[in-house]
Amino acid sequence: LTKNPGVNTPVNFLHVRRVRGGPANHHRSKQLIDGWKRCGELFVCPQGSNDDWYWLYAAVASGNDTFLVSNDEMRDHAFQMLPAPRLFAKWKERHQVRFHMSAANGLEFYHPPPYTSCVQEGKVGDWWLFPGDDGEWTCAVKK
Repeated sequence: LTKNPGVNTPVNFLHVRRVRGGPANHHRSKQLIDGWKRCGELFVCPQGSNDDWYWLYAAVASGNDTFLVSNDEMRDHAFQMLPAPRLFAKWKERHQVRFHMSAANGLEFYHPPPYTSCVQEGKVGDWWLFPGDDGEWTCAVKK
């Protein structure tokens, strides 16, 4: 994700069972894992713990300019973070980068929009902006 080591360095969070045995033993997987280790870009979560909590904490604690690259919907996390599920949903909307891999296009990233897609209201409640499914916004003004 970055060309400059140490600048916006990604961290990969994997449970210990993902770095030992099975697919991790394949040659290409070993190369990737070893490379991440050498660069300090791998955090291996210990046996018996939920790796989701490690990457979620790291992403939230790293500040407002941090992005989490994951396709995880985090439905169970939103439930467990009550009484602030709306706050968590807003954080996800602004910080989660989704991805897709294919043989034809390689790795594609889908960054969050630079603005929130919820209704915006003027300071004195005299106008509202409503987002549309097509990316356009509709403005309503109080008369």
